[in-house]
Amino acid sequence: MSPTLSNPFDADRTPAGAPEDERILCRADEIAEGKGRGFEFRHHDPVFVVRWRGALYAYRNFCPHQGTTLDWKPDAFFAPDGQHLMCATHAAWFDPDTGLCVGGPCLGAHLKPAAIAVDEDGMVRLEKLMG
Repeated sequence: MSPTLSNPFDADRTPAGAPEDERILCRADEIAEGKGRGFEFRHHDPVFVVRWRGALYAYRNFCPHQGTTLDWKPDAFFAPDGQHLMCATHAAWFDPDTGLCVGGPCLGAHLKPAAIAVDEDGMVRLEKLMG
């Protein structure tokens, strides 16, 4: 079993031979239902991963309204209703599974997705920043 990775900034977290933009983020079971976790990198945009209805979704951590990060405190991405993601700056609400803004100043805009995969060891990998 792979150890829990506690520091998303470690340079040695990229597997040998992996593309530069591939990163191991965390163990999939470290993200509980209705919760999220943010990650920052030296050479890539920050991303966050949330678990919603059993599935993991990842997005760039930028609101389409003004480009600010969504989390209102570390790893806090869900609105008080527990049903939407919320931008801390202007309270825009987003569907967790589509990234569609359903309320607030950027209504109809989308969060930019990040492609992730869970490997055979249960580790979440960032594969590609989309958009």
